[in-house]
Amino acid sequence: MAALRSRGLLLRYLSVLGLVLVALSWSLRGPSFATVRQQAREHAPGIQWPSSLSPLRALGLSGTSTSRYDFSLLESTDPPCAQMEGAGDIVLAIKTGATEALERLPIHTKTTLRCFPNALVFSDFGEMLDGVHVQDALDQFSEDIRSQHEDFEHWRRLHEHGRAGLDASAMGVHVAADNMDDAFSNGGWKLDRFKNLPMVSKTLSQKPDAKWYVFQDADTYISWSNLRNWTSQMDHEQMIYLGSPAVIDDQVFAHGGSGYILSKAAMRAVDEQYRNNQTFWDEFAANHWAGDCVLSWVLSELGTGLTWGYPLLQGETPATLDFVNNRGYDRRVWCYPAVSFHHVEHDTIETLWRFEQVWTAEMPAAPMRFGDIFLHWSLPQALSGDRTDWDNHSGDIVNFDERWDEQQCRQHCQDDEGCLQWTLFDGVCKTSTWVALGESSGKASSGWMEDRILAMEIEPCTEGDWITPGS
Repeated sequence: MAALRSRGLLLRYLSVLGLVLVALSWSLRGPSFATVRQQAREHAPGIQWPSSLSPLRALGLSGTSTSRYDFSLLESTDPPCAQMEGAGDIVLAIKTGATEALERLPIHTKTTLRCFPNALVFSDFGEMLDGVHVQDALDQFSEDIRSQHEDFEHWRRLHEHGRAGLDASAMGVHVAADNMDDAFSNGGWKLDRFKNLPMVSKTLSQKPDAKWYVFQDADTYISWSNLRNWTSQMDHEQMIYLGSPAVIDDQVFAHGGSGYILSKAAMRAVDEQYRNNQTFWDEFAANHWAGDCVLSWVLSELGTGLTWGYPLLQGETPATLDFVNNRGYDRRVWCYPAVSFHHVEHDTIETLWRFEQVWTAEMPAAPMRFGDIFLHWSLPQALSGDRTDWDNHSGDIVNFDERWDEQQCRQHCQDDEGCLQWTLFDGVCKTSTWVALGESSGKASSGWMEDRILAMEIEPCTEGDWITPGS
């Protein structure tokens, strides 16, 4: 710990699936593309589903299944995720803030929280929202810091005036904003780094009997079924710290937005270290600026390093992820089970969650891989036709100095054999050689080259197992 005290704290942030042949995971007898597409057409509002050739056949895959799952039951009974065994083994802790909670929490009450019977929500202000008890993560933080530190001004104002004390300009800003200009000026973001360690202690004191503890931001999507299947591969009595790697200075830590996982043994050890040395660690957080990194310093002090859970724990949103070609850290995303996404919008959380319920009802033991999500969730939406007010994040600018219309941009993509999609953003035409679904945007129009996408050849997977310590 002395070494930690002497180490400089002026740090800079450098935040650093497919399918294993569908045959390997479900013997090519999972729900057909047509089946899932039909279910989603009926039960996922706002998605237009194409009548084109099934990508499963176009990619050389096959399989037939008739889903008997009645989606109307989602509104009145426990969804398939809640019927899986081991629900009591996992605790989910969601981190949010008063500036964003009204916007981000309600979708989780309709989806995520229905899968996790043991869930806690922490913020910088205690209140009841949408029937959920939101706890103040900071009410037992060191008094000197709470009462005097300039970054606690937002917290002090909240506790004096309630929501009436919030700055209207800060409302809706994500407390873990990636836009640093927004973040540094937002009181909620300034408080965010102080929450991680108190959340560990508060979560453990309220839910001491779980085996696994999962922490996520309010704009993170966690797949319950994949998480349950993943944690069942590991020993909760071992010191395990699992996440997607990021770096500040030379310290590798689990990126909070991707979600991170602590075993019971690790939770107990972190809690004991924090409670026995709270003044030191609270001051450490005050001099740092990333709470997820602060947590990693505690674990380093305990001799526990990060198990790299990438790409299962994913820092990207499904709207922008290159499912097919991404090979971050030399791991082919397409082939791995999808446990989390970050920066996920409300409607995406809902449609992903509904898709996961189909998957869980049909194949509760089979991992839902990134490739499955691309084939059955992302691709059908992309192939529903050109979209206005939509940005599919094509990145190659054709000519910045020329202003084009949609027809010209589409034709340019059509004439380029390698082009798979295009975007017209404020008159600027952009194209891409890879496929992304994208998201709503008032200044953009987008389209995809359906025939080329359906003709893509996907190489078989030679990787994609669950990532565990020592694997």
